[in-house]
Amino acid sequence: MTADPDVPVGERLRRIRGRRGLTQEQLAERSGVGVDLIRKLEQGRRHSARMSSLTALARALDVELSRLIAQPTALARRDDGQASVLAVRDAITALEDFPGLATSEQVEDEPPVLDALGVAVRRAEAVRQGGGFAELGGLLPGLLAEARSAAREYQGDEQLRALGLLSEVFQIAATMMTALAREDLGHLAMLHAQVAAERSGDGLLQAGNLAWLSWILFKQGRLEEAERVAVVAAERVEPDFVRGPPRQLAVWGVLLLRAASAAVRAGQPDRGEEQVRLAQAAAVRLGRDVNVYATPFGPTNAAVAAVNLAVESGRFARALQLSRLVPGDGWVTPTWRLRSRRRAAWGRRWIRCWRRSGSRRSGCATTRWPGTWSGSWRSVRVVAARGCSSSRSASTSSCSRPAAPGRWCAR
Repeated sequence: MTADPDVPVGERLRRIRGRRGLTQEQLAERSGVGVDLIRKLEQGRRHSARMSSLTALARALDVELSRLIAQPTALARRDDGQASVLAVRDAITALEDFPGLATSEQVEDEPPVLDALGVAVRRAEAVRQGGGFAELGGLLPGLLAEARSAAREYQGDEQLRALGLLSEVFQIAATMMTALAREDLGHLAMLHAQVAAERSGDGLLQAGNLAWLSWILFKQGRLEEAERVAVVAAERVEPDFVRGPPRQLAVWGVLLLRAASAAVRAGQPDRGEEQVRLAQAAAVRLGRDVNVYATPFGPTNAAVAAVNLAVESGRFARALQLSRLVPGDGWVTPTWRLRSRRRAAWGRRWIRCWRRSGSRRSGCATTRWPGTWSGSWRSVRVVAARGCSSSRSASTSSCSRPAAPGRWCAR
C-alpha cells in the first residue's frame, strides 16, 4: 500500500495502529515513545516529531518508515528527486550553523533520546546503502535537525556521543549529494561532518570521514588530493594487526583502497597495487566482511577492488587471475550487487556478440551501452576477456582492445 502524502502523519499513525490492534498506551510501551506525543500526533495537535521517534514508532508497528511519513520509496527522475535534493541542501546549509545566527528551536519539548537517535542513524545508513535516495531525502532534514539539537543540549560524555551521531548524519548527507552529482554540497557536508567528529574526539570517525572525502575528491577528478588525503589518514590510524580492533583495521583498509583508486586513475598502477596489497593484508587479518561507517570492507571488498584496479590499469590477464580469488559468498551492499549483476549481464551479451560475429565489428560495434552505465564500461572487460579467451572465433588480440565508452566492441 502506498502512503498518501496528503494524509497527516498523525492520521496515518492512527490508522496503522488501529490495524495492528494496539492502544496508544501499548504502542508507547512497545516503541519507547511517550504516549503524550502519540496522542498529540493522532489528534492533530502536532504535525511532526523527531525522526528518531518516528523511526521507533515505525519499528513498533512493523512498517517501513516511508509508509508512516509518506515518502516515496524510489528516486523520481524529476520533481520528487529534485525536491529531495533541495530539502537536504537546505538542511546542510541551515543558518543554525552560521556564526551568529544559531537558534534554539526544538521539534519537541524534551531533548532527543540518544539511543533512539542512534537507531534512526543506522536506518538512514541502510537506506543509503540500498540506494533509496528519495526516502533518504525525507529522512535527512529531520535527522540533521535532531542531531544538531542533541549536540547542543547534552553535556559531557552524552554530548560527545551526540556529536559523533551528528557527524555520521552529515557523512550520509555528503555521500548522497555526491552520488547525485552534487559534489560541492557533498564536500560542504563532509566539512561539517569532520568538524563534529573532531569535537567528539573520535579519531576513527575522523579517519572514516577522510575516506569519504577522498572519494568525493576522486569524483571531482582531484586525483592527487584524493590519494594524499587517504594516505595521510591511513598513516594516522596505524592499526595494530595483533591486538587492534576490527573497526580500526577496516577503516585503514578502506583508506588504502581509496588511495589505490586515485593512484591507478592518475596513471600510477604500481603504487596502487602496493596499496591494494596492504588493504588485502588487513582484510585477511579481519577474516570477514564488516560494515563500518556505512562502508563495506573485508576479503570480498578487497578482492573486488583488486580486480577493478587491474582492469582500470589495463592489466586484463592479471584481472582474470584476481577474479578467481573473489569469495563467492561474501557480503556487498545491495546497490553494488545490483550493478554487478547488470554489468555481468551486459558482459555476457558482449561475449555472445563476438562469438556470433567472430573478429568482425558488425553488430557489436553499433550496440550501445545503456545511458546510465556508459561511465562503467571498463568493468565488464574482465567478463568479456574470459569469454573471448575461450572462444575460437575471437582472438586474444581482438579482446585486449577495450571498447570505446558507449559502445560494445568498437576497435
